[in-house]
This record gives sequence, structure tokens and C-alpha cells, in this order.
Amino acid sequence: MQNLIEQAAKAIADSRVVIGYTGAGISTESGIPDFRTMGEFWEGFDPATFEVEIDSREAFEKNPEKVWGFFSQAIGLMEQVEPNEGHKAMASLGRLGRMAAIVTQNVDGLHQAAGSENVIEFHGNVRQLHCLKCEARYTWEEVKGGKIPPPCRCGYVLKPMVPLFGDQVNIEAASTAEVLAANAQVMVVACTHGDIAPVNRIPLVAKEYGAVIVEVNRLKSLYTDRVTDFFLQGEAGEVLAALAREVGGLLGSPVN
Repeated sequence: MQNLIEQAAKAIADSRVVIGYTGAGISTESGIPDFRTMGEFWEGFDPATFEVEIDSREAFEKNPEKVWGFFSQAIGLMEQVEPNEGHKAMASLGRLGRMAAIVTQNVDGLHQAAGSENVIEFHGNVRQLHCLKCEARYTWEEVKGGKIPPPCRCGYVLKPMVPLFGDQVNIEAASTAEVLAANAQVMVVACTHGDIAPVNRIPLVAKEYGAVIVEVNRLKSLYTDRVTDFFLQGEAGEVLAALAREVGGLLGSPVN
């Protein structure tokens, strides 16, 4: 394993354009469960009917109170957590000049909280809200403590800026992610199984344009045997921290 970390670190240290790509698994060590695990997110909700009753535009328009019951619960949990060693390691690579941007599937803002600056939130951010009628935008902090679901000034209900089934993915975020992938010399793929479309295309685009793929995952993903060059198996915080330290050593800038 150490040999693989050293090889991956050398590829990163020798590259000018390194792009991160992260999934839900990087935040589980902070206490945010992914959608394959039970936890506080699911309290009062049935995962078997989640897509129909909660995670769809139709459900939101029919019963925004029920959908907001889930969102407010999720936001409450996210407000209690902090970035973990995985998030911090990605930010450290950025400070070393070896993480030009991070494309994340996550909606929790923990990469930014850890200090990463150029974060492309492919699926938006749950604490950014907008009105489906007049398109006004708010932050969660502006409406926190008020009525749920939170109303817009125009009288319509606000919705978190995350795509539900039936919504389109943010075109700007998607196109930016593809451009970054096409220009990556190395892509660090961390903590994702690779089964959520269309965001799962991003590492494939990077590989198609010649990038070295460094994968950090507890288990094999759909990328491992298809595009991955270095598979660093283990917990994200531990492995990414070791990788960042190795890169820092090669660059003469020690990472604590």
C-alpha cells in the first residue's frame, strides 16, 4: 500500500493540473450517512419509497411540507458536523498547488469548510434555496428558524438548490466539470461507487483525455477495473492524509 501511495503521490507532484472528484463516502466519516446506509437522515422516512415520496419534483410540488420535513432534518444534521481528515487532505493538496479544483457530488459544503476554494458542486448545495416561481435566491441562514417550508417573498415555497428526480442537472456545473476533467493530468477519485448518472461520466472523460486516475475507496467501485491506475484502498481520511503528506514531502512543503 505504501508503495502505491508513493507512486500516486509522484504522479500528483509531477502534474500541473490535478482535479479531485468526490462522492458521498468522503462525508460519512464526518457523520453524514450516504444513501446506502440507515441513519438520522431516514428517521420517519421509508428508503423504499423515498424516490417517489420525497426525491422528485412531482413530490415537491404535491406535498412540499413532507419533502421539507426531510430537507430540514438533513440540514439540521449537516449543521452539526465538521470537515474530516479526508476533506482537510484535499484542501492541503490545494494549498500545495496540486488540487486545481474539486468536482463533488455532495451538497454539504464540507470541502469549502475545510478550506478548498474551487469546488464545483455538481448536485448543488442544500443550504442554497431558490423560488420555482420568481427565481429569487436565499441562503438557509436567511430563513432558518422561520416557517417550514420556507416561503419566498412572492408567496411561493422555496426549494433547496439540489436536483430532484425530474429536475435538470445544473448545466453550468456539468459543463465546467467536463472541461476540468478534459484538462486534468491526474484525477483523484475519492469515495464514490460511480453509479449515479450523469455525474459518473466525469472520471471517464478524464481518462479519455489521458489523465492518470488515482482512486481512494474502501471497496472497489465501477471505476476500479475500468479506468483506475492507482487503487488506494482504505478509509478516506487515513489514505488521503497519507497521500497529501507524501506529496508535500516530494514538493518540499511538509503537510502536518
